[in-house]
Amino acid sequence: MNVDASIASIAGLVGVGMVVRDNMGCVMAACLKRYSNSFSIEIAESLAVLKGLELASDSNFVTVCLESDSLVAITRIISNLLPLSEFGLVLQDIKTLSSLLEVVELHSVC
Repeated sequence: MNVDASIASIAGLVGVGMVVRDNMGCVMAACLKRYSNSFSIEIAESLAVLKGLELASDSNFVTVCLESDSLVAITRIISNLLPLSEFGLVLQDIKTLSSLLEVVELHSVC
């Protein structure tokens, strides 16, 4: 699964998208969500991860390999240091949802 976020700060919009592919590269599921709010890039990228995991869970996928271009989000998700902020709350939701899936691999890609 690949997830990403986009911010249109002038319009006050954040978009997150995710694409799930099987081991042959065929698209199994895709989703896009738009928020009418302004978030930091860390929160936006983390929301993309969270929504991607929700899509995987809702689609009954048990094994998930998730890729994001946000090194900050992936590093913070993997670490046990959760900030006391909105960013930390999103990270905690990711950790909780990840624990419900059988296998979760998180990778940062450029």
